[in-house]
Amino acid sequence: LVTFYPPVDTGLFQPDPPVRSAVRAELGLADAALVIGTVGNINLQKGHDDFIRAAAQVKSRVRDAKFLLLGATHANPRDYIESLWRLAAELGLELGRDLISLDPTGRMHELVQAMDVFWMTPRPNSEGIPTVIEEAMALELPVVSFDVGSIAELVEHGRSGYVVQSRNPADIARWTIEGLLDPERRAELGRRGRRFIIDHASLMACAERHIRAYELALGVPIASAVPSAGVRL
Repeated sequence: LVTFYPPVDTGLFQPDPPVRSAVRAELGLADAALVIGTVGNINLQKGHDDFIRAAAQVKSRVRDAKFLLLGATHANPRDYIESLWRLAAELGLELGRDLISLDPTGRMHELVQAMDVFWMTPRPNSEGIPTVIEEAMALELPVVSFDVGSIAELVEHGRSGYVVQSRNPADIARWTIEGLLDPERRAELGRRGRRFIIDHASLMACAERHIRAYELALGVPIASAVPSAGVRL
């Protein structure tokens, strides 16, 4: 059995302190003690309502924490989107100040650099292995996520982040508060996450896995199966 992960450009998605500083300044996050974010089009499947509920609980403990939603908004889920902003207001999160929503089209690899922690709070049966989590890990961001789809095969609980078994946003907040307020701890988990992506989901790793699968299918090494000596793999 050869397993495949969605490929990630680890050259494009790598920590860049100058870009991080510039983006945080652009978004008004320069003085934030903690920036928690997610990436995904804003719709019911992505569970942004649970993100907001967890954010309010973290905000009650970390007063200068900020929350970043990177995702396009479309007309179809308009009622849901408006309900999110009402929920945020009810829970004491001011849109544009505490909670920033932005379409990242064309700039996602830059804007994610502003984050300290990456959250995913999707509905059940809505995810496989999210490429956005892989990209966050490549940027050395620790991940806290609901256990949906194959996310637990990607995020090693306690090593590169935390996989929450419940559907309770309070547990997303709890794992973040208990495990990720220390910058050194975040850096440690982040480094492990990037190492995992390089080993399993980088372009080179994905190419090698495909070659291995073909070799198993052919029963011979790829090099000996290629008729032309001029073909390079």
